[in-house]
Amino acid sequence: MATLRVGIVGYGRMGKHHAEVFSRIKGVEISAVVDPADDLQKQACETYQCAVFDDIDGMLTQRERPDIVVIATHSPLHHEQTVRALFAGCHIICEKPMADSLQECDDMVNMARLKGLKLAVHHQSVFSRAFARAWRMIVSGEIGELCLLRAYGKGRVACSDVKEIGGHLTHGMRYLAGGEVTEVYGDVTCEGRSVTSEDARRVQELYPEGRDSGVGAGDRMFGYYKFTNGVRAELQLALLDEAPATYNESRIFGYYIDVFGTKERLQLYLPHTLFRNRSPYDDWARGATSWEEVDPNFRNDQDPLLTRLFIEDFIKAIQKDRDPRVSGREGRIAMEMTLGITRAHLAGISLAIPLTDRRHPLEP
Repeated sequence: MATLRVGIVGYGRMGKHHAEVFSRIKGVEISAVVDPADDLQKQACETYQCAVFDDIDGMLTQRERPDIVVIATHSPLHHEQTVRALFAGCHIICEKPMADSLQECDDMVNMARLKGLKLAVHHQSVFSRAFARAWRMIVSGEIGELCLLRAYGKGRVACSDVKEIGGHLTHGMRYLAGGEVTEVYGDVTCEGRSVTSEDARRVQELYPEGRDSGVGAGDRMFGYYKFTNGVRAELQLALLDEAPATYNESRIFGYYIDVFGTKERLQLYLPHTLFRNRSPYDDWARGATSWEEVDPNFRNDQDPLLTRLFIEDFIKAIQKDRDPRVSGREGRIAMEMTLGITRAHLAGISLAIPLTDRRHPLEP
Protein backbone atom coordinates (compact mmCIF):
# COMPACT_ATOMS: atom_id res chain seq x y z
CA MET A 1 0.00 0.00 0.00
CA ALA A 2 1.37 3.40 -1.00
CA THR A 3 2.43 5.82 1.72
CA LEU A 4 -0.17 8.48 2.45
CA ARG A 5 1.18 12.02 2.25
CA VAL A 6 -0.27 14.45 4.79
CA GLY A 7 -0.22 18.24 4.64
CA ILE A 8 -0.86 20.33 7.77
CA VAL A 9 -2.33 23.80 7.23
CA GLY A 10 -1.74 25.90 10.34
CA TYR A 11 1.10 24.79 12.59
CA GLY A 12 -0.21 26.11 15.89
CA ARG A 13 -1.25 23.97 18.85
CA MET A 14 -3.75 21.79 16.98
CA GLY A 15 -1.68 21.61 13.81
CA LYS A 16 1.27 20.29 15.82
CA HIS A 17 -1.06 17.88 17.60
CA HIS A 18 -2.32 16.39 14.32
CA ALA A 19 1.19 16.20 12.91
CA GLU A 20 2.46 14.35 15.98
CA VAL A 21 -0.39 11.82 15.86
CA PHE A 22 -0.12 11.25 12.10
CA SER A 23 3.65 10.78 12.39
CA ARG A 24 3.11 7.76 14.65
CA ILE A 25 0.81 5.94 12.22
CA LYS A 26 2.37 3.36 9.93
CA GLY A 27 2.19 4.12 6.22
CA VAL A 28 1.88 7.89 6.69
CA GLU A 29 4.36 10.73 6.24
CA ILE A 30 4.10 14.45 6.95
CA SER A 31 4.97 15.80 3.51
CA ALA A 32 4.15 19.49 3.92
CA VAL A 33 3.30 22.16 6.46
CA VAL A 34 1.70 25.51 5.66
CA ASP A 35 2.17 28.43 8.03
CA PRO A 36 3.21 32.06 7.40
CA ALA A 37 5.40 32.20 10.54
CA ASP A 38 9.10 31.59 9.82
CA ASP A 39 9.79 30.08 13.24
CA LEU A 40 6.97 27.56 12.87
CA GLN A 41 8.13 26.64 9.39
CA LYS A 42 11.60 26.00 10.79
CA GLN A 43 10.20 23.83 13.60
CA ALA A 44 8.14 21.75 11.17
CA CYS A 45 11.01 21.30 8.73
CA GLU A 46 13.41 20.22 11.48
CA THR A 47 10.89 17.84 13.04
CA TYR A 48 9.52 16.13 9.93
CA GLN A 49 12.00 17.01 7.15
CA CYS A 50 8.97 18.16 5.17
CA ALA A 51 8.36 20.92 2.64
CA VAL A 52 7.07 24.21 4.11
CA PHE A 53 4.94 26.89 2.50
CA ASP A 54 3.63 30.35 3.34
CA ASP A 55 0.13 29.62 2.00
CA ILE A 56 -2.02 26.68 0.95
CA ASP A 57 -1.76 27.47 -2.78
CA GLY A 58 1.99 26.92 -2.64
CA MET A 59 1.43 23.42 -1.31
CA LEU A 60 -1.42 22.54 -3.67
CA THR A 61 0.43 23.58 -6.83
CA GLN A 62 3.27 21.13 -6.18
CA ARG A 63 3.45 18.05 -8.40
CA GLU A 64 3.16 15.71 -5.43
CA ARG A 65 0.23 17.14 -3.51
CA PRO A 66 -0.77 15.63 -0.14
CA ASP A 67 -3.35 12.84 -0.13
CA ILE A 68 -4.80 14.21 3.12
CA VAL A 69 -4.87 17.84 4.23
CA VAL A 70 -5.54 18.85 7.83
CA ILE A 71 -7.11 22.31 8.15
CA ALA A 72 -5.97 23.53 11.58
CA THR A 73 -6.20 27.29 11.09
CA HIS A 74 -8.67 29.71 12.71
CA SER A 75 -12.27 29.03 11.69
CA PRO A 76 -12.77 32.07 9.37
CA LEU A 77 -10.24 30.41 7.03
CA HIS A 78 -11.68 26.89 7.10
CA HIS A 79 -14.15 27.24 4.25
CA GLU A 80 -11.82 28.73 1.66
CA GLN A 81 -8.90 26.45 2.51
CA THR A 82 -11.03 23.32 2.58
CA VAL A 83 -12.69 24.06 -0.76
CA ARG A 84 -9.31 24.81 -2.37
CA ALA A 85 -7.79 21.56 -1.11
CA LEU A 86 -10.83 19.51 -2.13
CA PHE A 87 -10.76 21.05 -5.60
CA ALA A 88 -7.08 20.03 -5.82
CA GLY A 89 -8.04 16.41 -5.04
CA CYS A 90 -7.15 16.09 -1.33
CA HIS A 91 -9.14 14.38 1.40
CA ILE A 92 -9.81 16.75 4.33
CA ILE A 93 -9.77 16.68 8.10
CA CYS A 94 -11.10 20.04 9.30
CA GLU A 95 -10.73 21.33 12.82
CA LYS A 96 -13.79 22.62 14.63
CA PRO A 97 -15.70 24.85 14.32
CA MET A 98 -16.27 23.61 10.78
CA ALA A 99 -16.88 27.05 9.26
CA ASP A 100 -18.51 30.43 9.93
CA SER A 101 -21.90 29.77 8.33
CA LEU A 102 -24.08 26.90 7.19
CA GLN A 103 -23.71 28.17 3.64
CA GLU A 104 -19.97 27.59 3.95
CA CYS A 105 -20.55 24.14 5.48
CA ASP A 106 -22.84 23.31 2.55
CA ASP A 107 -20.11 24.33 0.10
CA MET A 108 -17.59 22.09 1.82
CA VAL A 109 -19.89 19.06 1.96
CA ASN A 110 -21.03 19.53 -1.63
CA MET A 111 -17.49 19.94 -2.96
CA ALA A 112 -16.37 16.74 -1.20
CA ARG A 113 -19.29 14.86 -2.72
CA LEU A 114 -18.68 16.33 -6.18
CA LYS A 115 -15.01 15.35 -6.10
CA GLY A 116 -15.61 11.94 -4.52
CA LEU A 117 -13.38 12.81 -1.54
CA LYS A 118 -13.65 12.33 2.21
CA LEU A 119 -14.33 15.22 4.58
CA ALA A 120 -14.30 14.82 8.36
CA VAL A 121 -14.62 17.30 11.23
CA HIS A 122 -12.48 16.77 14.33
CA HIS A 123 -15.13 15.86 16.93
CA GLN A 124 -13.05 13.10 18.47
CA SER A 125 -14.83 12.71 21.82
CA VAL A 126 -17.24 10.04 20.55
CA PHE A 127 -14.28 7.68 20.08
CA SER A 128 -13.85 7.40 23.86
CA ARG A 129 -14.94 4.37 25.90
CA ALA A 130 -16.92 6.67 28.21
CA PHE A 131 -19.08 7.80 25.30
CA ALA A 132 -19.48 4.23 24.06
CA ARG A 133 -20.48 3.00 27.52
CA ALA A 134 -22.98 5.84 28.00
CA TRP A 135 -24.52 5.03 24.62
CA ARG A 136 -24.84 1.32 25.51
CA MET A 137 -26.45 2.17 28.85
CA ILE A 138 -29.00 4.29 26.99
CA VAL A 139 -29.90 1.89 24.15
CA SER A 140 -30.02 -1.14 26.49
CA GLY A 141 -32.55 0.61 28.73
CA GLU A 142 -30.21 0.36 31.72
CA ILE A 143 -30.99 3.96 32.73
CA GLY A 144 -34.63 3.64 31.72
CA GLU A 145 -36.13 5.72 28.93
CA LEU A 146 -33.93 8.62 27.85
CA CYS A 147 -35.81 11.86 28.52
CA LEU A 148 -33.39 14.78 28.45
CA LEU A 149 -29.81 15.70 27.64
CA ARG A 150 -28.34 18.86 29.13
CA ALA A 151 -24.89 20.11 28.11
CA TYR A 152 -22.71 22.74 29.75
CA GLY A 153 -19.73 24.71 28.44
CA LYS A 154 -16.49 25.75 30.10
CA GLY A 155 -17.72 28.96 31.69
CA ARG A 156 -16.22 31.28 29.08
CA VAL A 157 -17.94 34.04 27.10
CA ALA A 158 -20.77 32.23 25.34
CA CYS A 159 -20.07 33.56 21.83
CA SER A 160 -16.58 32.03 22.09
CA ASP A 161 -17.62 28.84 23.88
CA VAL A 162 -20.34 28.10 21.32
CA LYS A 163 -17.76 28.12 18.51
CA GLU A 164 -14.90 26.35 20.27
CA ILE A 165 -16.80 23.89 22.48
CA GLY A 166 -20.43 24.04 21.37
CA GLY A 167 -19.94 21.73 18.39
CA HIS A 168 -18.40 19.01 20.58
CA LEU A 169 -21.40 19.23 22.90
CA THR A 170 -24.10 19.30 20.21
CA HIS A 171 -22.43 16.45 18.30
CA GLY A 172 -22.20 14.45 21.53
CA MET A 173 -25.84 15.07 22.43
CA ARG A 174 -27.02 14.06 18.98
CA TYR A 175 -24.92 10.88 19.19
CA LEU A 176 -26.45 9.97 22.55
CA ALA A 177 -29.99 11.01 21.61
CA GLY A 178 -30.09 8.49 18.79
CA GLY A 179 -32.38 10.57 16.60
CA GLU A 180 -32.30 13.48 14.18
CA VAL A 181 -32.70 17.00 15.56
CA THR A 182 -35.83 18.66 14.17
CA GLU A 183 -36.22 21.95 16.03
CA VAL A 184 -34.17 24.59 17.84
CA TYR A 185 -35.08 27.46 20.13
CA GLY A 186 -32.55 29.95 21.47
CA ASP A 187 -32.08 32.67 24.05
CA VAL A 188 -28.96 34.88 23.93
CA THR A 189 -28.18 37.70 26.35
CA CYS A 190 -25.40 40.19 27.00
CA GLU A 191 -25.09 41.65 30.51
CA GLY A 192 -28.68 40.64 31.20
CA ARG A 193 -30.36 42.12 28.11
CA SER A 194 -31.55 40.37 25.01
CA VAL A 195 -28.99 40.39 22.20
CA THR A 196 -29.78 42.02 18.85
CA SER A 197 -27.90 41.90 15.57
CA GLU A 198 -26.35 45.27 16.48
CA ASP A 199 -24.36 43.50 19.21
CA ALA A 200 -22.32 41.57 16.63
CA ARG A 201 -18.57 41.85 17.23
CA ARG A 202 -15.43 39.94 16.43
CA VAL A 203 -15.36 37.22 19.06
CA GLN A 204 -11.76 38.01 19.97
CA GLU A 205 -12.82 41.55 20.90
CA LEU A 206 -15.21 40.07 23.45
CA TYR A 207 -12.88 37.27 24.56
CA PRO A 208 -9.24 38.18 23.77
CA GLU A 209 -7.94 34.99 25.40
CA GLY A 210 -9.66 32.86 22.78
CA ARG A 211 -8.97 32.09 19.12
CA ASP A 212 -10.32 33.99 16.15
CA SER A 213 -13.81 32.52 15.85
CA GLY A 214 -15.29 35.10 13.51
CA VAL A 215 -18.33 37.15 14.51
CA GLY A 216 -20.52 36.55 17.56
CA ALA A 217 -22.60 38.13 20.31
CA GLY A 218 -23.66 37.33 23.85
CA ASP A 219 -22.06 36.32 27.14
CA ARG A 220 -24.83 33.81 27.92
CA MET A 221 -26.48 31.46 25.50
CA PHE A 222 -29.19 28.82 25.94
CA GLY A 223 -30.37 26.40 23.26
CA TYR A 224 -33.28 23.96 23.34
CA TYR A 225 -33.66 21.07 20.88
CA LYS A 226 -36.24 18.48 19.86
CA PHE A 227 -35.38 15.12 18.29
CA THR A 228 -37.42 12.80 16.09
CA ASN A 229 -37.61 10.14 18.82
CA GLY A 230 -39.07 12.49 21.43
CA VAL A 231 -35.83 13.21 23.29
CA ARG A 232 -35.23 16.81 24.31
CA ALA A 233 -31.87 18.51 24.81
CA GLU A 234 -30.51 21.76 26.21
CA LEU A 235 -27.21 23.58 25.77
CA GLN A 236 -26.17 26.12 28.41
CA LEU A 237 -23.18 28.42 27.89
CA ALA A 238 -22.54 31.21 30.38
CA LEU A 239 -19.66 33.43 31.44
CA LEU A 240 -18.73 32.47 34.99
CA ASP A 241 -16.55 34.27 37.53
CA GLU A 242 -14.78 31.04 38.45
CA ALA A 243 -14.88 27.32 37.76
CA PRO A 244 -18.19 25.88 39.01
CA ALA A 245 -18.27 23.62 42.05
CA THR A 246 -18.45 19.91 41.31
CA TYR A 247 -20.38 17.23 43.15
CA ASN A 248 -17.22 15.89 44.75
CA GLU A 249 -13.50 16.46 44.57
CA SER A 250 -12.85 13.39 42.41
CA ARG A 251 -14.66 14.98 39.45
CA ILE A 252 -12.70 16.39 36.54
CA PHE A 253 -13.82 19.94 35.79
CA GLY A 254 -14.69 20.60 32.19
CA TYR A 255 -17.54 20.71 29.78
CA TYR A 256 -20.02 17.91 30.30
CA ILE A 257 -23.36 16.37 29.39
CA ASP A 258 -26.06 15.36 31.89
CA VAL A 259 -28.11 12.37 30.74
CA PHE A 260 -31.55 12.01 32.35
CA GLY A 261 -33.23 8.59 32.22
CA THR A 262 -36.40 7.43 33.96
CA LYS A 263 -34.35 5.10 36.21
CA GLU A 264 -30.90 6.68 36.45
CA ARG A 265 -28.82 9.72 35.55
CA LEU A 266 -25.41 9.83 33.91
CA GLN A 267 -22.89 12.64 33.83
CA LEU A 268 -20.33 12.50 31.02
CA TYR A 269 -17.34 14.82 31.33
CA LEU A 270 -16.02 15.12 27.80
CA PRO A 271 -14.41 13.06 26.60
CA HIS A 272 -13.33 10.42 29.07
CA THR A 273 -15.05 10.44 32.48
CA LEU A 274 -18.46 8.91 33.20
CA PHE A 275 -20.44 8.99 36.45
CA ARG A 276 -23.79 7.46 37.26
CA ASN A 277 -26.47 8.25 39.82
CA ARG A 278 -28.79 5.32 40.42
CA SER A 279 -31.59 7.74 41.19
CA PRO A 280 -33.25 9.74 38.41
CA TYR A 281 -33.43 12.75 40.73
CA ASP A 282 -30.74 15.23 41.69
CA ASP A 283 -30.96 13.54 45.08
CA TRP A 284 -29.04 16.11 47.10
CA ALA A 285 -30.47 14.62 50.30
CA ARG A 286 -28.06 11.69 49.98
CA GLY A 287 -25.17 13.94 49.05
CA ALA A 288 -22.22 13.26 46.79
CA THR A 289 -22.11 9.56 47.67
CA SER A 290 -25.07 9.00 45.33
CA TRP A 291 -22.67 9.47 42.39
CA GLU A 292 -20.17 6.78 41.39
CA GLU A 293 -17.59 6.62 38.63
CA VAL A 294 -18.46 3.94 36.09
CA ASP A 295 -14.86 2.98 35.24
CA PRO A 296 -11.75 4.97 36.26
CA ASN A 297 -9.85 3.37 33.34
CA PHE A 298 -11.89 5.52 30.95
CA ARG A 299 -9.74 8.47 32.06
CA ASN A 300 -6.90 7.02 29.99
CA ASP A 301 -8.83 7.80 26.79
CA GLN A 302 -7.33 11.24 26.29
CA ASP A 303 -5.67 12.87 23.33
CA PRO A 304 -3.59 11.88 21.46
CA LEU A 305 -5.35 8.49 21.68
CA LEU A 306 -8.76 9.81 20.62
CA THR A 307 -7.30 11.78 17.73
CA ARG A 308 -5.44 8.65 16.63
CA LEU A 309 -8.70 6.64 16.65
CA PHE A 310 -10.36 9.45 14.71
CA ILE A 311 -7.54 9.48 12.12
CA GLU A 312 -7.44 5.70 11.80
CA ASP A 313 -11.18 5.72 11.11
CA PHE A 314 -10.64 8.44 8.50
CA ILE A 315 -7.92 6.42 6.75
CA LYS A 316 -10.18 3.34 6.71
CA ALA A 317 -12.95 5.49 5.23
CA ILE A 318 -10.60 6.41 2.37
CA GLN A 319 -9.47 2.82 1.85
CA LYS A 320 -12.97 1.30 1.98
CA ASP A 321 -14.73 4.23 0.29
CA ARG A 322 -17.19 4.83 3.10
CA ASP A 323 -18.13 7.88 5.15
CA PRO A 324 -15.89 8.77 8.09
CA ARG A 325 -17.59 8.32 11.43
CA VAL A 326 -17.59 12.10 11.94
CA SER A 327 -18.25 13.15 8.35
CA GLY A 328 -18.72 16.62 6.96
CA ARG A 329 -22.45 16.06 7.23
CA GLU A 330 -22.09 15.27 10.95
CA GLY A 331 -19.98 18.38 11.46
CA ARG A 332 -22.51 20.48 9.60
CA ILE A 333 -25.39 19.29 11.82
CA ALA A 334 -23.34 20.14 14.93
CA MET A 335 -22.85 23.64 13.47
CA GLU A 336 -26.54 23.90 12.63
CA MET A 337 -27.42 23.20 16.26
CA THR A 338 -25.03 25.89 17.56
CA LEU A 339 -25.70 28.60 14.95
CA GLY A 340 -29.42 27.83 15.25
CA ILE A 341 -29.47 29.21 18.79
CA THR A 342 -28.76 32.77 17.66
CA ARG A 343 -30.89 32.40 14.52
CA ALA A 344 -33.91 31.30 16.57
CA HIS A 345 -33.27 33.93 19.24
CA LEU A 346 -33.30 36.75 16.69
CA ALA A 347 -36.41 35.30 15.03
CA GLY A 348 -38.16 35.04 18.41
CA ILE A 349 -39.57 31.60 17.60
CA SER A 350 -38.55 27.95 17.42
CA LEU A 351 -37.13 27.06 14.02
CA ALA A 352 -37.23 23.82 12.09
CA ILE A 353 -33.95 22.08 11.29
CA PRO A 354 -32.60 22.06 8.58
CA LEU A 355 -32.61 25.84 8.80
CA THR A 356 -33.90 27.64 5.72
CA ASP A 357 -31.55 30.64 6.02
CA ARG A 358 -28.00 29.30 5.64
CA ARG A 359 -26.21 32.62 6.22
CA HIS A 360 -24.45 33.48 9.46
CA PRO A 361 -27.25 34.58 11.84
CA LEU A 362 -25.53 37.91 12.56
CA GLU A 363 -24.97 38.84 8.91
CA PRO A 364 -26.85 42.05 7.96
